[in-house]
Amino acid sequence: MTAESPKYIFVTDNIAKDEELLRHLHILDTLAYESLTAQVKYFKEKIQNQDPSNILHLKRIATKKYMCFFEVKKSLLKSSDFIDIIKFEISNKNEVFNLIIYSNITHFFNLLFTNLDPTLPDLQKVDIKTFFNYIVPPTLMKHGKVWDLYLNFRVQLYISRINKNPQKNLFINMFPKIVDGPSNYKENYIKVRNIIKRSPEDADKLMKEFKWRKFVEEMFEYISILFNELGKPLLHEYTSKTSNTSITSIKASPISSTRSPRVVIFNDASKKVGDSNAKKRRIADDEYDDDISSDNLDDYSSASKRRNISHH
Repeated sequence: MTAESPKYIFVTDNIAKDEELLRHLHILDTLAYESLTAQVKYFKEKIQNQDPSNILHLKRIATKKYMCFFEVKKSLLKSSDFIDIIKFEISNKNEVFNLIIYSNITHFFNLLFTNLDPTLPDLQKVDIKTFFNYIVPPTLMKHGKVWDLYLNFRVQLYISRINKNPQKNLFINMFPKIVDGPSNYKENYIKVRNIIKRSPEDADKLMKEFKWRKFVEEMFEYISILFNELGKPLLHEYTSKTSNTSITSIKASPISSTRSPRVVIFNDASKKVGDSNAKKRRIADDEYDDDISSDNLDDYSSASKRRNISHH
């Protein structure tokens, strides 16, 4: 009986590691979807000042769903941070990019709003780099409204820091004279920078100039659109159709990372109609899905309807 070659053992070990990571990411993708579903549902009711008792109930659900996702992520990936696929040893990183978007969005959502309170402007736990690194799909990297939101995010992060933890040279560090980005963003950036420069340490004045509530509404709108357009995870659909199948039982079986690529395109004049299966993925199958979509998303309303974010 001939011994297996070191090369064969190396290849099979890599395949096994890839399959294990894919199983973990599919599980987290589903738990993150459920967490974000609850978060969006709660925030929609909270922003619209609905029944307080119902809001409290939804908040508890959102908190429970997120903590479930968070604990499983720590257990499977040994990390409580954003999922950065570049850090993992996997043969085809582009294929699995699809599987981490929900995990990163729900984590970002939780960091963005302390204690899930949209009225509390506290961004101490958020890094400006996380916006483009983890929650903006490649298809939206050059979209004007995304850059406007990014600029507003930078401003609110700055205000939060000077309000609670003032630092020397913070204005210079967060608002350098030269920045990268689309031309419109650069123009708006200069205007905003000049306004802040007049009173760089006056948090109260800046809070009146740059409204926190406006930022919350815009960020919530953006996250809601991503949520609605991305659709449901593959494993979520599978387990919902198979009543006797649990998420944990899937661990024993290899799961392919293959799925139709997700694309979210805002303001596309030549909007294409998705296939019938794509529409089915947006039909609610639990009590939280029914009211997720927003009625006032005109600026983004021509997004193509698929859970397709292609990673380049």
